[in-house]
Order: sequence, then structure tokens, then C-alpha cells
Amino acid sequence: MITKCRLEHNHTLNEYAFKSHSSKRVSLDDTALKTVEELRKAGAKKTSILKFIKDNSNSNPTPQDVRNLVRKLKASENGSGPSSSAKRLKKLFAERVDTIGIDTSIAGNVMNGFLPVDTMKSVLLGATGEKILIPVICGKNHWCSIMIDLTCKDVLIYDPMNSSYGSKVRPLADKLVTMLPDFAPRKYRVRLYLSELGVQVDSYNCGMYMLLAFEVFAGANTLSLLSRKDLQYLRYRYLCMCI
Repeated sequence: MITKCRLEHNHTLNEYAFKSHSSKRVSLDDTALKTVEELRKAGAKKTSILKFIKDNSNSNPTPQDVRNLVRKLKASENGSGPSSSAKRLKKLFAERVDTIGIDTSIAGNVMNGFLPVDTMKSVLLGATGEKILIPVICGKNHWCSIMIDLTCKDVLIYDPMNSSYGSKVRPLADKLVTMLPDFAPRKYRVRLYLSELGVQVDSYNCGMYMLLAFEVFAGANTLSLLSRKDLQYLRYRYLCMCI
């Protein structure tokens, strides 16, 4: 039981400052976010969007927060501004004909085990590579992944923290296997991916673990029990792929 806590940034924060941060002022579930996107496409004014968010969620955004949200939705629609993870994934596997890395913007965000998968159906049905790598963001703050080898009958779920996030990805994996191309095996066993990388113990290196697991799954030599120095090297290596 937690009896005392202290909120920290790069300096100590009081509770008011913490709750006033933009990430706390605007916290929308998938349904509300989808409605905001529909309002934007319909030409609704930002003041109307602001009112909708305040009336239908616990968020308390400022007008600037709404402008930032609308700008991000437009960028996502136009396909601009790919995430750093998407850039790294493309650099790692763009030249591999036997491996398909699904763009992070297609996989999307899993909330409580729910994720619309219609956008992925055409990608999976047209798959010709043997391995499919699917990055999945859980709750907007933790990377997990689904890895499929079309020559085998296993669908692997990887959670670097070995936490409950993996169970939230399971329903998505079960649904995706029904969308695989006809030449793939018809029966799959969905299970957790067992790696020698160790368990992520911090709150910010999940992306490093995920990308390295992708490389190992695609045939690279594995590393055992990543140290802090290993993670620093990997961060630098993957960062160079974004430049």
C-alpha cells in the first residue's frame, strides 16, 4: 500500500503543477478522440471542440491544447511527422525482403485490449515476407509488440516489462491471425515471446527492448541481460538511424 509519494520531473513538482501539465490536461479515450477527429473533419470550430472535450471527459484543456491536438490530428492524417520508432523500424528492415515492419501509425494505440484493425487488414493480406513485426503502443506510454513468422504456427507477444500490458495485446493478436494471407498456416498458437534480453526495469527503455527483439526475431545474434551500458549504446545506435 502506498502511503506517501513524491512527484518528480527534472525537479520536484507539487500536485498542482503535475496536474497542470498538458499531458494531464488532455486525456481522451479512443472514442472521444475519434469524435474529436470527426468534428475536425466536419469543420467544427476549435471552441466547439474545446466545449465537447470539457463536457464529455475529465480533461480541462486550454485553447492552445486544442490547437495542438488539431495540428497533430492533421499531421497524422497527412502521414507527416513519423515517430522516431517508425524511422528506426524502416531503417532496420527496409531492405529485408523476408521481413515486413508495420508502421507504428498503422498499429496504433491499444486501450483496454481494444484497437481498430481494419487499417491493417490490407497490409496483412498483401504480405509476402516470412516475418511480420508489429509495434503496439499500450496506453500511450509503453511499447509492446506482436511478431509473426508465416512459416511457423506461433504468434509471439512481447512485453519488455513482462507486465499486464501483454494480456491487453492478446485480443489484438487473436484477431490479427484471422487476417493473414491464404498461404499462411490456418491455426496459430498465441504465446509470450521468451527472450534473453532480461526484463525492462525502468520506465523509458521499452522502445529499445522492442526494436532489439525485432532484430533477434529476424535473425540477428541475441544479447543477454542488457546492462545500462548496452542500453546507452543501443539508444545511440537507434538515434543515428533517425538522423
